[in-house]
Amino acid sequence: MAVFPGKILVIAKSARMLAGYLAEAGYDAVAIDCYGDSDTRAMALDYCFVPGLALADIQEPVLAMKSRHGLNHAIYGSGFESNLPSLDFLQGRFTLLGNAASRFARVQDKAFFFQRLDELGIAHPAVSFTPPVSEGRWLVKPLAGEGGLGIHRYRPDSVAGVESCYWQHYIDGMAMSVLFVAAQGRVAIVGYQRQLLCANNSSQPFLFAGVLSWPELPGPVRLLVAGWAAKLAQCFRLRGLNSLDFILRDGRCYALEVNARPPASLQLYGEDIIEAHIKAVLRGTVAEAVRPERLSAYKIVYAEREILIDEKITWPRWTADRPRSGSRIGQGEPICSIIARAQNRQQLMDRLRNKQQVVEKLLNTGS
Repeated sequence: MAVFPGKILVIAKSARMLAGYLAEAGYDAVAIDCYGDSDTRAMALDYCFVPGLALADIQEPVLAMKSRHGLNHAIYGSGFESNLPSLDFLQGRFTLLGNAASRFARVQDKAFFFQRLDELGIAHPAVSFTPPVSEGRWLVKPLAGEGGLGIHRYRPDSVAGVESCYWQHYIDGMAMSVLFVAAQGRVAIVGYQRQLLCANNSSQPFLFAGVLSWPELPGPVRLLVAGWAAKLAQCFRLRGLNSLDFILRDGRCYALEVNARPPASLQLYGEDIIEAHIKAVLRGTVAEAVRPERLSAYKIVYAEREILIDEKITWPRWTADRPRSGSRIGQGEPICSIIARAQNRQQLMDRLRNKQQVVEKLLNTGS
């Protein structure tokens, strides 16, 4: 049963995930996003496409939807990392079901964030806000980025755009994350995930490509990272669903960043997870969401070449973020997503691979 009656504005780069969870929980989702995927439109009570999440792009559509549906609550997803004024605008007109705009901005302030990590005793790769003297093993990362976009290896002969990036020591390990619900300085751990990167994208080698549930993470690592999540939730006064990205190498962990909004990994978990998020925000309570009975995976399929989506395509039910017929998708852009579940790790990887082959065949033949 829904925590409160009524409609909720969902706004994100892609609104499908949140709109789907809200619909399953009994809410009416009014969606605004930058893709207009067919399943997003089908799940939403009303929908509006915007070219981006800058204030100039969303202001009129948001006000129109608010007036049309009498909206009082809004939930935001990815894409606001580089559009902080848009969050301030939303907060001035809605009850935000998520972190306050000022809290989100604090987490995005990289210098402030890493200083807090040092004060809290949370290990992290070395960072610099000026170009390193030697090449070494450094990554260049955008100050306002998401999904691994714009991350690349540092070369001393390339310093373009230094005012909008920072440098982080590269640690070659397993990219992981922990999903948690926070309220009033307390946390409940939902689960641990391994992150997938887009291995065949040479121009974006750290591009996010999905997540796998990872319940076999060693106990000491779980305890350490859960402690970090609790410290960060209290320090930044986080609320609702958040995730902490970290690197695991030789049994040691290094924190990378906090996603201070519902992340993609929530799709691996139970249907009640959106209720846990809303209750944490509105009631200040934390409770573990239902965990999957089987191992779960979410993977993004990226276009290896430009494609036109044929109207004959019938998308399998295990796909999500399905592009509309006639959509033109450029090389390197996301086509759709795959959801898979299994009883063991090998079976899960096999199913992911087989499902991706099915999608590739659909795109090549239309059936």
